[in-house]
Formats: sequence, C-alpha cells, structure tokens
Amino acid sequence: QPVSKSESEVGYYAAAKYEFNDRIFARGSYERGFRIPNLNEFFGNGIFVAQNTGLKPETSNNFNLEFGYQSAPESSVEWGIETNVFFRDTDDLIFLTPVEVNPRYTNQKSVNTFGFESEVYVTISPKFKFTGNVTKFSQEIREVENVIDNFLIGTANPNTPDFIAFGRLDFNTSDLFSDGDGFRASLQHYFVE
Repeated sequence: QPVSKSESEVGYYAAAKYEFNDRIFARGSYERGFRIPNLNEFFGNGIFVAQNTGLKPETSNNFNLEFGYQSAPESSVEWGIETNVFFRDTDDLIFLTPVEVNPRYTNQKSVNTFGFESEVYVTISPKFKFTGNVTKFSQEIREVENVIDNFLIGTANPNTPDFIAFGRLDFNTSDLFSDGDGFRASLQHYFVE
C-alpha cells in the first residue's frame, strides 16, 4: 500500500558576534531547526531494521555560546582555539529502538542535550599543521512517546556516544622534487565513546 505523508516546518536562525580585538571574539546564536526522517529510518532496510512510517520529524531549539582566540600574526607558531557551549531542546528525537525481533527507529518525545565542543589548530611550520576537535555532551530523556518507555525518563539516550575526538596532522609542500610540483599527506585519528 502506498505511504503518503505531508507536514511543514519553518526553521530560522539568529546570531550575534562581538570582536574584542583582532584575535578574540564571542558569538551567540539561536536556531529553530527540524530534521525529517531519512529513508532508512522511515522504511528500514528490509533485513535488520523494521520500518516505521509513523515517524515524526525532529524539531529543536538550539542555543550556542562560542569563544575564539587566535595567536598574533607575528608569532613564530600560529595557533587558535574555538570553544562552543551548546544546549538543544529536541522534540520527537529520532533514535534506533531495540523492539521485538528487529529494531526500528522511533521518536523520543522530549530530549535535552547539553555539551561543549572545542577545536584547536596549530601551524607548526609552513609545511605542517595540526587540527584537533573534541566534543562532549550529555542527553537526558525528559518525556517519552509511549508509557512503556517511562523507565527511560531522566536517563541518557541508549546507544548514543557522548564523547567524540578527532585529530589530523597535515603535511603540504609545493616544491618536493622541483619548483611547481606539489605534495599533500594527512594522518588522522577518530575516537568515539
């Protein structure tokens, strides 16, 4: 049988940035966002994940406060850091729920997320640059869609990582063997917990 669904949402965003000087800034933002279920979440994969055509789109109110610093242009090592503190108030969060034989995607009625993200870069020399990022957050289920899930209220979303780190070292040169040729290599590492 054909599945038909029609809904509409309006998202909007506002931000303000204040520069204390050429090297230090603060930024605050608010966003009203939404996310529709993707095909795998809506229809499953036909083998291991069951369909759920009753999924609703996620809606969220997102608040961010960010601070940034970069070194003086005349310093021998160029570096910078940006740190963002965020709060997300999400309704109808889509997540994978283990039910019956095959799991399926369902909605959590209300979930709050609080965390921070920090990114640093260091230009070690004209040829070497390091970039690193770390994100730590906690989610708390505030309200559930089905009474059978009441035991989840006040807990974190199951099977959701709460710590993510990334690091990359880049090597870039434009004169490896002769003038005008180029070479670029990167080494990167991800960590998720």
